Amino acid sequence: MRTNLRDAATPNLTAEFSAEGAYNWLTTTSAFLYNSAPIPLPNAVATVSEIRDQVLGHITWSVRPSLELDLGLQVEDSKIASEADTRQSKTLHYLKPRFTLTFKPNSANNLRFRVEHEVGQLDFSDFVASSSLDTGSIRSGNTNIVPQQDWAFESVYERHFWGEGDIMLTYRHLLIEDAIDRVPVYTTSGPASVFDAPGNIGAGSEEAAIASVTVPTDRIAIKHGQLKLVATRLWTSVTDPTTGAIRPISGINQFEYSVSFRQDLSRWHADWGAAFVTPCFTSSTVKGCSESQYRFDEVDNYRALPTINAFAEYQPRKRLSFRIETDNLLRQRYNRVVNIYGGPRNAFPLSYQDDRSLTSAASVLFSLRKTF
Repeated sequence: MRTNLRDAATPNLTAEFSAEGAYNWLTTTSAFLYNSAPIPLPNAVATVSEIRDQVLGHITWSVRPSLELDLGLQVEDSKIASEADTRQSKTLHYLKPRFTLTFKPNSANNLRFRVEHEVGQLDFSDFVASSSLDTGSIRSGNTNIVPQQDWAFESVYERHFWGEGDIMLTYRHLLIEDAIDRVPVYTTSGPASVFDAPGNIGAGSEEAAIASVTVPTDRIAIKHGQLKLVATRLWTSVTDPTTGAIRPISGINQFEYSVSFRQDLSRWHADWGAAFVTPCFTSSTVKGCSESQYRFDEVDNYRALPTINAFAEYQPRKRLSFRIETDNLLRQRYNRVVNIYGGPRNAFPLSYQDDRSLTSAASVLFSLRKTF
């Protein structure tokens, strides 16, 4: 539930107030048997719930036509209750100030600076046990987890050109608190049994450089076309809870990019386009992302090569269209290397390495659409 109140006190000053309430819950049951023998899992049967309320107020002040200031403060309170191996309940309170300064020296250029205290939302799947059948690993749940927080410092430069052309450059630096990564969790029924689970591992940092360029191609002899390039590069750093060494955060895709072209062939009532993309550019949850997972007794590395997607659409009539899409024309290669240790990585040597390479198939989709 959310409510919002906005008041323009003067042409140059606007105040806004909002309040939000949410109730989230998850119930799950997991079981694990090895050679028909049951193996106890931490938090295998769990119920997790959260009651959260947020109150936000901010003012926007146009100091002059070229300069705008936005000041805001958000207060978030949440009560998280979990019933699993143990029954726990905790109340969290966060203050989230925000400062944004926007400078527009002219219609073509735009500079924006932001400082904000951000608080992530908990993923309830981190509270419960799960399995990864392709690697043979069992993950336990962890009910002793709090949201990741950070102080964000961001600068953005945007320039417009050639009508619809645009360049946007972003640099962001995060000072992370209570970073969420992977930690060892011990069972209450068998202290010698250790499982991997999500958990808070302390302070960390993240730097991001993002570039987005949109170029209308009319001025380079390609009519009604648009070329777009987008790239994101991430650098992260945390202290490994097992070895004490500095390493990247688990599950981070360090470099994602896309180069795409689209052209409108209005004379023939058609359009077409193609894109050269990395697998996780559109979604960070699809299989094939290039990332690493650091567990107390295991390091998993996933690497995937980029591929090409293309489409063409023809509309002979106003309510009739034909479309063909081809995905993964390069038959993307995917490599997974799982390094298994005899125990915690700081005390046990590498036991074995599972190196698997896969090649995925291309796909073609034909579609006919009629609108009545």
